Amino acid sequence: MTHATAAAAVFSCVLAAHAAGTPCAPGVVLEPGPIAAASTSDPWSAPAPYYANVSGTGAALKQSLTSAMTAGHIQRRYGDFRSSASLHDADPNSPGRILLAYNVASVSSTWNSGATWNRE
Repeated sequence: MTHATAAAAVFSCVLAAHAAGTPCAPGVVLEPGPIAAASTSDPWSAPAPYYANVSGTGAALKQSLTSAMTAGHIQRRYGDFRSSASLHDADPNSPGRILLAYNVASVSSTWNSGATWNRE
């Protein structure tokens, strides 16, 4: 079982158990202690220390996962995207432009009240 598969199983188990108010589904075994660090060869794996403090079962496991997922998170407002798009959607071949998500068109990163691109 890969680390990504194990993490998905843990997350699915926690969600199902929380929704049903029961323990994890039969066949899903959670070992006590921290989840092993993910392989760096998998680009979709969590960074090595991500699950370092995740352990427990039931409510304790849910709290550990919540803490891991929210550590370092910065809450942003919907309006912040107007100025941040030039950072995360930047066109690497054209400074001052962004790549649109659906058609990959390169357009000016300057916000013009949605005439050229929107935040959706």
